[in-house]
Amino acid sequence: MTESNNQVCHPSLLDEQPSKVQCGGSESALENFPFPLEFSTMNDLPEIGVGCKDVFVTNPFYDHGMTSKVDPMECWGISKAHAQFIVDINEELEEAVEDAINAACARLQDVAGIKDGDFAGMFFSGHEIRRKLMEVLAEYITSDFNGRDFWSKDSKSAEENIQDATIGVPDVPEHTDIDSGFCSLPDVQMKRPQPETFVGLPLNRRITNYSPNHPDEQAAYERMQVVGFQIAETLMKKPRGTMAVGIQGHAYWVSPLDGMADLFCTSDYEPLTADNLNVFAVSGFDGQSADDLDQCRLAMEQWLRAPEYIDRDAALLDALVAKMFGALQPPGL
Repeated sequence: MTESNNQVCHPSLLDEQPSKVQCGGSESALENFPFPLEFSTMNDLPEIGVGCKDVFVTNPFYDHGMTSKVDPMECWGISKAHAQFIVDINEELEEAVEDAINAACARLQDVAGIKDGDFAGMFFSGHEIRRKLMEVLAEYITSDFNGRDFWSKDSKSAEENIQDATIGVPDVPEHTDIDSGFCSLPDVQMKRPQPETFVGLPLNRRITNYSPNHPDEQAAYERMQVVGFQIAETLMKKPRGTMAVGIQGHAYWVSPLDGMADLFCTSDYEPLTADNLNVFAVSGFDGQSADDLDQCRLAMEQWLRAPEYIDRDAALLDALVAKMFGALQPPGL
């Protein structure tokens, strides 16, 4: 998890985590899940988590420094059952990769008449294929999960859960100032893409490995990207071709890229022409400092408070993305 502010998280009175969510009963345990799932490739292996209070959380039973146990509801606004699900799915992700490799090798060995797996074990030990498989599976399960009805518009936000859980608990700072690095936006909750506007196309929630050698820049980028997801969700409720304007002189919109919905921006939208080459994917920003990224995030948060829109030709926007990124829009869009 990446630290974004000097938040105090109160240690849980319980030392033990709840037992693992069983696969057969996971749907009821995940009722009203308050966040979309995301995945990050920042660390050695991909991890699944949620964006909460400008932090990418992969184990809600610990604070943002992963040093002290906490009550996940008090610290993150996440119930113990939901917190355990996040822990479990990360553990199962690694096991799923082992299962996939073992099953594939066994099938091929059977055809080839190979009776032992000694060479396979050596070949795949520490192999980059493990990371790649984990990344593919993480992208799959987060997209599939987010396209279903596990999370509800009626569920409380993380901030409301924290307020309920910390009534009477001292020394819990309030975070309502936009300049503090954490902005509560209860009326702009992330929700599922609406099929009538994007035909169920899942939003790309991959957390980009922006600057692994500069933790401050990586943290700033992740904070910005989480807010970018909120803008994308807001735009995906609108007709295709809707652009968010007034964000540091740029307009933002959502177009398909590699089978998923992605957020893009340009400063050249007045007028918008087919030869516009100044198009950027928010998931592909580079070369900006932590301060620059934080300023961009603050501008995004301000837009969420007072959104402004313009309408442009969706086909032209998709064509610009395809021209810049070599992508083909999916059938039916």
